Amino acid sequence: MNELNVILPKSDRTNPATPVLIPGTGNRITWQDLKEKTAYWQEQFGQERKLIALAAERNAESIFAYLAGIESGHVMAMLPPNDAQALKAFERDFAPDISVCFQNGLPEIRQSHSVVPCELHPDLCLLLPTSGSTGVSKVVRLSRQNVESNAQAIIDYLNLTEHDRSALILPLHYSYGLSVLHSHLKAGASLYIPDGSVLEAGFARTVADNQCTNISGVPHSFRLLEETDFRSHEIPSLRFMTVAGGRASPETITQYTHFLRKSGGEFFAMYGQTEATARIAYLPPEDAVHHADTIGQAIPGGTLKLLNEDGREITKAGETGELVYSGPNVMMGYALDRNDLSKGQETDELRTGDLATRDDRGFYKIVGRLKRISKISGLRIGHDSVEAALAGHDIEAIVTGNDSKLSVLHCSSYEDEHVRKLVADITKLPNLAIEVLYNENLPLLASGKVDYEKAKSLFSSARQTSPSSVQQLYSDIFAPKTVKPDDSFVSLGGDSLRFVELSIALEKLLGTLPDKWEEQSITALGNTRAGSKSYLTIGTDLLIRAISILLVVVHHATHWPIPGGAAAMTVLIGLGLARFHWDAVVNGNPGRLLNGIPLVLFPYSLVLMGYTIGYEQFPWASALLVGNLGLVHPLDREMLPFLYWFVELYVQSVLLIYLLLCISSVRDYAKNNSFEFALALIGLGLLLRFGLAETWDFSGRQIFTLPWNFYLVGFGWAICFAKTTRQKLTLLVLGLIAFPAAAYFGGNMTPGWVKYSLQIVVIVALLFLPRAKVHKVVATAVLSVAAAGYHIYLFHRIIPKHFPEWLGKEQFPELFIPLSILIGVLCGFAAWYLQGILLKLAKGSFSFEQLRMKVKTLR
Repeated sequence: MNELNVILPKSDRTNPATPVLIPGTGNRITWQDLKEKTAYWQEQFGQERKLIALAAERNAESIFAYLAGIESGHVMAMLPPNDAQALKAFERDFAPDISVCFQNGLPEIRQSHSVVPCELHPDLCLLLPTSGSTGVSKVVRLSRQNVESNAQAIIDYLNLTEHDRSALILPLHYSYGLSVLHSHLKAGASLYIPDGSVLEAGFARTVADNQCTNISGVPHSFRLLEETDFRSHEIPSLRFMTVAGGRASPETITQYTHFLRKSGGEFFAMYGQTEATARIAYLPPEDAVHHADTIGQAIPGGTLKLLNEDGREITKAGETGELVYSGPNVMMGYALDRNDLSKGQETDELRTGDLATRDDRGFYKIVGRLKRISKISGLRIGHDSVEAALAGHDIEAIVTGNDSKLSVLHCSSYEDEHVRKLVADITKLPNLAIEVLYNENLPLLASGKVDYEKAKSLFSSARQTSPSSVQQLYSDIFAPKTVKPDDSFVSLGGDSLRFVELSIALEKLLGTLPDKWEEQSITALGNTRAGSKSYLTIGTDLLIRAISILLVVVHHATHWPIPGGAAAMTVLIGLGLARFHWDAVVNGNPGRLLNGIPLVLFPYSLVLMGYTIGYEQFPWASALLVGNLGLVHPLDREMLPFLYWFVELYVQSVLLIYLLLCISSVRDYAKNNSFEFALALIGLGLLLRFGLAETWDFSGRQIFTLPWNFYLVGFGWAICFAKTTRQKLTLLVLGLIAFPAAAYFGGNMTPGWVKYSLQIVVIVALLFLPRAKVHKVVATAVLSVAAAGYHIYLFHRIIPKHFPEWLGKEQFPELFIPLSILIGVLCGFAAWYLQGILLKLAKGSFSFEQLRMKVKTLR
């Protein structure tokens, strides 16, 4: 049999000495080595055309075997590695002539001696599984034209050349992973094959060291990359990244688009199915941010259309229909056994089973599924197949689900966890992607058929009535805003106050606080199972927030020289603004920065109201948020006491940054140079601090003003964007200069040096220890104080200052200070708790009867 060059380029297009495969360990493999290795495997397979089953591992030897078969004209069936059940089922149904699997990294070749009368169709090239590991051998039949055309289309829209190198992190039995191999080899490019997963320590470094220009992954791959803080690394060679194999969240697409754009790279969100040899559509990188909820347009050479229920094409934008794809990469058809392998092309278009709409730009958006199939973590799971497999284990069940979770309703005698584990074994899904519910009887229609809608409603009711629902937490805290399962803390426009409140609630609910939980969807957080660890990892910013507010309370109660708490909280203002609102800002919505102001002003307005009633005079300067500018004096009752300057500073800082980013040229610069813009904010702050604040009198109250403190906000903002070691050290050096200067020129007094020395500790901690491991008891206390911190700040002095006799100042002077501290903290907690109830009442998710029952419980 002659070499066909289905995947491999002709020998005159490659340099024999150039590396083509770079294993994580071992020698690099050149094109000459590849030719010799495939020749060895071709000898093993022989000249006569055969069906070869390959349980392919993600290693060089599997690639040699695969290329030897595909380029010699054999039909290759790619099966999952280390899955004896899947291989056995395939051998039973398809009787392959040769089976290849690996034991401890060494190949094992089994020849079949049975006589198989059925001929293999001359166009047939590749078989790929499509229905998941449910015990049903159903494969997609692909031709040489399918493979070649799809590889060429990918080369075209990704602009692949011989200079590209992919980090191959996807399995080879998976059509998406195989397409990465196909397209790169056909382009004369190379592939780096890491030894471990993307979670391995130093993965980003090895990608950079091996000069990889691209990485392709499924949505789960990017969730794992986030756990390793991948976006904080600099990889100069990285030209693009791609995601497919499931629906990537708009947040993921936006985050990685911005990450890659910083170095001139691109992010491709794609859509495909095995039936189309992997790729069907892609979203052009320039449209990734503004159209992140779409799959974009058809790949080169292909066309997309929508059909209604009557099979007529939908031409009007915005209408929903089944997505249908046509192109040279559409499969020959399905196969259930060896007899089907003699069949030719049975279809020229692919009805995807996905419901979609098309916008005016011509981009398609998936809105649902036509059939009972879930596609989770790149695996397509047929609900009927799972039901049949469970029945084989004497478990009667109804299976429903979506593209994030499989839902199994059963009426067996088995425990839910046993059923969950069995479904995980059947589908190869993680436990977290499976929800199981017991019901005494499975719901049926009058006709005796299964009532799937009723089954879905049982799951919905179970989720909604559960007091521990993550979505309910979000609904309560973001009330009266409507919250959806796909929302995340960031997409909802969360702020620092809600962040700490949700942190404590999630810690109680989940038993752990997942890394970067604020970027995860509510659905993903709901999949996190409760933990029982004695130690928890929490954000250092929450620890600093709790300590800072306690420092403020103690400082005000004792007047000891321990200032610095308010300054640390000012740093956290900048960190919170950048952390929670940056994506919206760079997408042209700087108004999101203002989201936190109403939540800040609501309890503040209660203080204003109480002050007005108590002194019978309206503090207009504080109401206008200019009391810190020295226009009036607190003794005149036209402003609140000095301690409320922090609220005014917060609002003024937010407004200043908002106004700056409303300028399109400034916003564009910030978008493309996020760290440099952060340094510019610090520079502006320092100019105000050592210029305006030193020359303008402010009636002797400079320390409470925006010019005096804005550079601290700038430092917090910059910490959010200091990703590399060089950037972090730059920021630290800047702090080591600015803070001593502020202490010296601020009066050269001991309290000033204490205050600014503390800020150096704060930025070091935030830069180099963003998360801290603490005992669960300590974590609970820290999160509680951090959540109620703002309310503690507002209300901690009201009783000690205005009603000292209540604390026995005259009768028990030695107890007055500790009681002042304790009562101040408790007043803040009470105000925080009551505000939560008011917000729930505003949404209607809380009733006065519930309040009565809570009070009764407390009694």
